[in-house]
Amino acid sequence: MKRSGWYFGAMAIGLWAFGVGAQDQSARTLNRSEDPVVVIADQLGPMQGEAVSGLALLRWQGGGFEPIPWQVDEKNPAGKFCLDQGPKANAKECNGLLDGKDELSFMAADTGPRAPASAAKPAGAGKAAELEISDPVAGGKAWAYLMVFAANPPRSPVDYVKHEIKQGYDWVLAENYEFAEQAGASYFDRLLLKNAEGKMSVNLVDQLNGGVDVKLMRGLISTSIRGRNTKADLIAWNDGPVRVIHRMHGYMKEGPIKIGGSGDADDVFYRNFLYTPIYINIPFNPSSVFSDFRMNYMIDWNGASDGLNYFDTVNTKGVRLDGKMEAAEKGLNTKNALTYWAVSGPQGSLLVRLTAPEKWSKVVTLQTYYVDDDTAKVKNILDNVPGERQTGFEIAGIKNIDKGTHLYTFYYFAPARAIGADNVGPILNVLDHPLQVKASGFGHQASD
Repeated sequence: MKRSGWYFGAMAIGLWAFGVGAQDQSARTLNRSEDPVVVIADQLGPMQGEAVSGLALLRWQGGGFEPIPWQVDEKNPAGKFCLDQGPKANAKECNGLLDGKDELSFMAADTGPRAPASAAKPAGAGKAAELEISDPVAGGKAWAYLMVFAANPPRSPVDYVKHEIKQGYDWVLAENYEFAEQAGASYFDRLLLKNAEGKMSVNLVDQLNGGVDVKLMRGLISTSIRGRNTKADLIAWNDGPVRVIHRMHGYMKEGPIKIGGSGDADDVFYRNFLYTPIYINIPFNPSSVFSDFRMNYMIDWNGASDGLNYFDTVNTKGVRLDGKMEAAEKGLNTKNALTYWAVSGPQGSLLVRLTAPEKWSKVVTLQTYYVDDDTAKVKNILDNVPGERQTGFEIAGIKNIDKGTHLYTFYYFAPARAIGADNVGPILNVLDHPLQVKASGFGHQASD
């Protein structure tokens, strides 16, 4: 199986209770479909040390066990994922065993009810673990079963996400979206979304824009750097049924400010969302040099975005993207702090979040960046499509952070349903109230 990206640090993993049999069968009551489940190998007790190739993940369904999509993503002794494809592939740094900080991942939507304690394991199955997944918000539960097989472990045919290289682009083709960056670029300029009818849109974006604006000497000197000043190479990747990982190497730099380049970053893609970690490296306290220092990250949409409704934490009613900056759009509150911004319409839906270091919380504010004007002339950006239809975050207060390397992460959620401010709770819960997992032994632990 392939290995892949990031551990949800807030996820609570229960301690192993090896040898404790499953109780009577329980109904599946978990009502969360947006979430992945990530379990760290060193929380899986005696399952550690087993060959990944001999494992299978199953659910109890219809009186028997059936396989579900899953993968184990191994990490080397330095804590980096072992990727098996690309010019800088490092799969040989891992041992093929489930151990240490390796990650087992699967989708919560694929779990099932609890198997009876007396349930017979599939032929060839030996050691087994019961994984209980619970919702800390609503209290629902579901189960999955990790088993060791002597030979021919059962596999699900489902593959939620694929990596492809075609026509000079690095593509990720996921169940709910399609995403691509030009080879050597550090920004995406292809994003397609699936709508509630199951149809994939055309490309909706001009490109991802990002940059830094700084002022010195109370604004007498200012400079801006933008995303197209940057380059990044896809140097290694893994393509599994649950996640694809891209390892990117690149950065943008203007004077002493460097974004990226502090170790390669692993972008992770699930069937319904992706996330991209970003490093910012500042060799001095910004407040000692800058009178203002802010970053902005926004998606510049193309004409196919007509009719998408934009809304965010503060501007919950929303406004319509159409290339004309109308009164309601000019009146948006762009100063209050955001948790997310989103768009939704007949083309599909996208919700974007940013998580920043905890120490930023008192000095940095996420604010709305919004312009919907096809006649606007944008400085320092080489547009594919003229004008500015940009929705995103402005990160204010960067001048107040300490010197050093800081990591923040963008999440792009693509639910295949219409969303508004009143029904985004399940998406926000993925980060705010992550699912909890408790592992315990299941059945007889001898090689049956």
